[in-house]
Amino acid sequence: MSWMIWRVWKFTILPALYPDEPKAFPYLIPFIGHASAFFNDADGLLTRGREYFGETREPFSLTLAGEKLVILTSAQDAASAYKNTGSLSYDHFVKDLFQTYGVSHTTITRMYQPPQDFSNEKASSSNTLLQTENPSGKNLCHLQSDFYKQQLHPSERLDTLGVKFLGNINEHLRYDRISANYEVTSSKAQEGTNFKTISLYRWCREVLVHSATQTFFGKQLFALDPNFLQTFYTYDSTSWKLLYKYPRPFAQDVNTAKRSLVSTLTAYLTLPSTSRQDASWLMQTLEREQRAIGIDTANIAAMMMLAHWVINANAYKLCFWLLAYTFHTPSLLSKLLTETAPAIRSSNDVDMAYLTTHCPHLTATYHEVLRLTSSAASVRTAEAPTVIGRKLLRKGTKLMSPFRQLHFDERIFGPDAQRFVPERFLRDEGLVRSKGFRPFGGGTTHCPGRFVAKQEVFMFVVVVLHRFEVRLAGGTQTFPSLERKKPSLGVMDPVDGDDVLVEVREGSGI
Repeated sequence: MSWMIWRVWKFTILPALYPDEPKAFPYLIPFIGHASAFFNDADGLLTRGREYFGETREPFSLTLAGEKLVILTSAQDAASAYKNTGSLSYDHFVKDLFQTYGVSHTTITRMYQPPQDFSNEKASSSNTLLQTENPSGKNLCHLQSDFYKQQLHPSERLDTLGVKFLGNINEHLRYDRISANYEVTSSKAQEGTNFKTISLYRWCREVLVHSATQTFFGKQLFALDPNFLQTFYTYDSTSWKLLYKYPRPFAQDVNTAKRSLVSTLTAYLTLPSTSRQDASWLMQTLEREQRAIGIDTANIAAMMMLAHWVINANAYKLCFWLLAYTFHTPSLLSKLLTETAPAIRSSNDVDMAYLTTHCPHLTATYHEVLRLTSSAASVRTAEAPTVIGRKLLRKGTKLMSPFRQLHFDERIFGPDAQRFVPERFLRDEGLVRSKGFRPFGGGTTHCPGRFVAKQEVFMFVVVVLHRFEVRLAGGTQTFPSLERKKPSLGVMDPVDGDDVLVEVREGSGI
């Protein structure tokens, strides 16, 4: 009887009393709410919630272990949330993320202090960017977003980084560099043909994560810990447990990997700066500015580990899916080979400008793969009463815009939105700028790495297509499935055990 009273009160009477607030998607167990369903298939839960309210795409709320979370599935509502920088804040999420990564409360406080608080401290140097190139008076946490943009947005700094990055990718993508880490010894290609059978997923991961780590951090990390990347792979595949605060007894794998990575980064940061001059401008600047406000090495290492993960978590998965679709679609493979051929200038030189401006099928495929595989989301907290989608959000309300819900909106992408159809971005060039296409977020949190991500994916794909002869092992394979059961904050993994096995040998191209 008490359960029936609770249910009628919660899902019938309260919505009638407060019709201007987002309605709650009903659940069976008080407090627990939708937690189990969210962790087992978040996108499926969100779809059921959207459908429950008649596909109106009005904001609705979930309950996750006692915490209310408002969901935005309308492209217009998501855009409104991005534009509202006055009463909707991203800082609560960042602070919580810092705490999750082991950053101390004192450090978080200092990261959010205004620059004038440090003007008289001995630790603060007069030539730090916080003091000299900060006309808006941003705290260091907000100013760091500018550092990322200065390094990763189109500029001379990005050009310098890009040359190094693409050079590293080019160097690792050689037949004689094929590693046992991704060669499949249990599956042999036809004898006498010089083909090697490799895991496409592990090939993309090994080359891109190694190249990005070396580009941004230099070579010292590998000297300190030859197993650094293997530890990162363990962390990356289980990071969702940390981000969603999975019970510690069930998250020992991710916590062990995190401690190891932070330990290596701490050792890295204790090396003389003169031995780390091959690190990127961005990493050197982040370290210098954080030390200037009195942050110790251990806390810098924790924040640097977060930066390393953000840099490396998505591009290799995006490459995997793009090549998976390409090798399973012979007509697309033929188009990409023909279209990108003029960009090949020599064995060590690919014309990136040509790839990004004269290859419409490659660009359309890139966008379509992002649309289909991205599970990123934007999160905000209401700092004051706020109206979104004609619904009132009380102060303290947390809201989330799951981009995957936008990317499958048939009103935007058509009745075939569930299918891989890259031509949709050729038929309607405005789709890539629509409010419903948000693979890199938007507003003040628009991913600054989107330009370099596109370059590294294009470089990897084009070198693979032109340097090697590649074919599906066995001729045909079942296309890998997306991992929908594990929460994801970026490009989704394939289901455990799903992969694309390819047979590779040196080609006659670059």
